[in-house]
Amino acid sequence: MREKIILASSSPRRVRILEDLDIPFDAMRPEVDEDKVLADYGDTLSCHELAVKLARMKAMSLAGKYPDRLCLGADTLVTINDRVLAKPKNREEAVEHLQTLSDGYHKVITGFSWICLGDDFENTDGVTTEVAVVKLSDDDIKEYLSRENVLDAAGGYKIQSFFKGYVKKINGSFHNVMGLPVSQVYHGYWQYKKRAGK
Repeated sequence: MREKIILASSSPRRVRILEDLDIPFDAMRPEVDEDKVLADYGDTLSCHELAVKLARMKAMSLAGKYPDRLCLGADTLVTINDRVLAKPKNREEAVEHLQTLSDGYHKVITGFSWICLGDDFENTDGVTTEVAVVKLSDDDIKEYLSRENVLDAAGGYKIQSFFKGYVKKINGSFHNVMGLPVSQVYHGYWQYKKRAGK
């Protein structure tokens, strides 16, 4: 049996992606305060750097406890005009996010970090996808939010659900918008396996 990695995330979307990739894993919640990191570094780091930093912090929060296991951390930021639209705190903020994203392009940046301290291995990077959203009416937003809980979703939407009906174009990886850039993450996993001879 292949050794399980540790997914430093409780995101059901990332769980689903890893299951589809047939990578055995244990999902564990990382000990990282995302809001504090965004507040502390939001003015000094680019959105790309923030996503990568958060991903690495999440991986390290568990790699230190399990140094002989390969850990994967990830963080997804929805950004528009270099401004981060974090997970909405309430329905009113979710409405504001969707109004901001309506009828324009935004970027989704997912940082990912593979770390195994025992094997001195690290593969950390970030991937950006551009998403174009149709013009959303107030009724569109009301209907969407009545059917979907988005308080755990960056930007206030989940592209894998029926929100994709409001997306008119994607430049880049669909799975990156879900929460993991599949190709890059899979490559990092096999890079480790080959190097470690596992």
